[in-house]
Amino acid sequence: MGTGGVLYGTTAYGGTLNWGTVFSLTPPSSPGGSWTESVLYNFTGGTDGGTRFAPVVIGSGGVLYGTAHTGGVNGGQGTVFSLAHLRPQAEPGPRLRSMISWAARTGLGRRRVW
Repeated sequence: MGTGGVLYGTTAYGGTLNWGTVFSLTPPSSPGGSWTESVLYNFTGGTDGGTRFAPVVIGSGGVLYGTAHTGGVNGGQGTVFSLAHLRPQAEPGPRLRSMISWAARTGLGRRRVW
């Protein structure tokens, strides 16, 4: 749970390309009101990953960290990602970064060079 009671989560499927999303749910401003859903990221199933089955965790500065079952730079065996979702959309550069991708044969993480 983030500041202000905001909840963060992932979907395994759905989103723009059906590879899943990272989303937030903002609580209502008054009791009995509706929660507001926002899609923070749509996965492509490529180097950014796809098909998440685990929740995200909140790190320093509100950065979200999570894992993806597929995708990554080493043959599509999964990745660990960070999402700087609080950064303005207009800022240049990726908001989501693949931090580590798994290799198909060894299962060992291989650091992505960016």
